[in-house]
Amino acid sequence: MVKKKEETAIGTMADMPDEAFISTGISEVDEMLGGGFPTHRITQVYGMPGVGKGYLMTLAMTVPTNKVLYIDAEFAMNRDRAKAAGVDLDAIDFLPSSQLEEVAEYVLDNLDKYNLIIIDSLAALTPMAIGQNEVGSSTIGLAARQIGHFVAKLRPKLYTSKTAVVGINQVRANMGYGAAESKPFGSFAWNHAIDLSLKLSKGANNAVYKTSGGIKKQTGHWCTVKVDKSRIGDFGTEAKFLIDYTIGSK
Repeated sequence: MVKKKEETAIGTMADMPDEAFISTGISEVDEMLGGGFPTHRITQVYGMPGVGKGYLMTLAMTVPTNKVLYIDAEFAMNRDRAKAAGVDLDAIDFLPSSQLEEVAEYVLDNLDKYNLIIIDSLAALTPMAIGQNEVGSSTIGLAARQIGHFVAKLRPKLYTSKTAVVGINQVRANMGYGAAESKPFGSFAWNHAIDLSLKLSKGANNAVYKTSGGIKKQTGHWCTVKVDKSRIGDFGTEAKFLIDYTIGSK
């Protein structure tokens, strides 16, 4: 029996999903982005260690209207710090896994359960074959290929969803004379899939101090968020927000 070919669904651009946003938990960033993290799209948040990536994600989890899945691929989430920041631990779904196939399967099967999925971090996601091989075994290009496969399956489902996928990313230093500034980790497939990329940095004279009893102590720093890629809004815009060390940062 010959299976009848399904007709391709053709609409107009007027039928495309409306742009919608969910709050980041930080008013300055929400205002810059037109409302927060865009839904049915992929956002990348990257920067050097200690700049405030985890702080931003923690505050996003405190927003009561955000139904969140937090994927801890680095096995580094500090539950007590999140609770102190105001996160309702019972309201956040938590997946501690660095196995790329497991994370991809769960996200693809449960995308519509959440309006915010946080992956911490992209660089820590590892294909099963790498985890099973001996240290030093050659698996050149495997992670990049599998992340590309994951993205290819994710995009069509994400397009019709009301979910924002946010990936925390690490940076890789470029070596050599005259090298450009550090760039985020990722394959070409991932970099092309990103709809919004946010670079976090400290900059100069960013530290905030408090003096008590004659002792000067740093209690925070100002973090600059710059839009360095956007398919939604303005490119190159910046905002600043305060990282409060009494809540903690990453």
